[in-house]
Amino acid sequence: MKKFQILGLTLFAVFALSAVVASSAFAVSEFLVGGVAAKAGETGESTGMLALTDLTSLGEATVTCTGILDGVFDSANDFLVTEVLNLAKELIGPALGTGSLALECEGSGLCEKAGAKVWPVHLPWLAEVVLDAGTTFLLHLTEAGSGFPGYEVVCKTLLGETTDECVGLVSALLENTATELLALFSLVEQEKEKEEATCTFTKEATGHLQGEGLLKAKAATAAS
Repeated sequence: MKKFQILGLTLFAVFALSAVVASSAFAVSEFLVGGVAAKAGETGESTGMLALTDLTSLGEATVTCTGILDGVFDSANDFLVTEVLNLAKELIGPALGTGSLALECEGSGLCEKAGAKVWPVHLPWLAEVVLDAGTTFLLHLTEAGSGFPGYEVVCKTLLGETTDECVGLVSALLENTATELLALFSLVEQEKEKEEATCTFTKEATGHLQGEGLLKAKAATAAS
């Protein structure tokens, strides 16, 4: 049986806010923008890398992409990811089969280098800051009414074009530095939180995520 696991996903530096959580002591579950708690309606964006690995009985199939996430704050601790764009700032999605633009990615392993594509699934996504057990801050990436967040991946292999989709809840550990927020996605944390994405190929909870995103403080752009 093919086992699909998302092993490295930085979520384009996680999402489009370039923010810091709380104070240096993590006293409050808030996104801080320029040292001030985020306000509803503020926007932001961030650029980063996406790496998805499909573990199969034949080996690993990986696609690596770069792109941009755009979004808006619902509150000081809730950020709504609303759009995915490529580096040319063209809108990606909404989905495979709609004729919409995809992220053009580079394949490796079982995936051929050229022709790999990715689409976001179930936008918008809700990103929340949560204090866990009174000592650890987590980033929860969850649904915002359209379904669990995820990605649909297409790549070319020796067996032909392969399509798979994984969706589910995702958490990351947060580490605050003087000017940045580091979100660490790990199998250990997801297993602890009992978070495994459900994949269409296996029709089982076989999806996992690993990687990290670095968020730099950036003032939100006011709407015109």
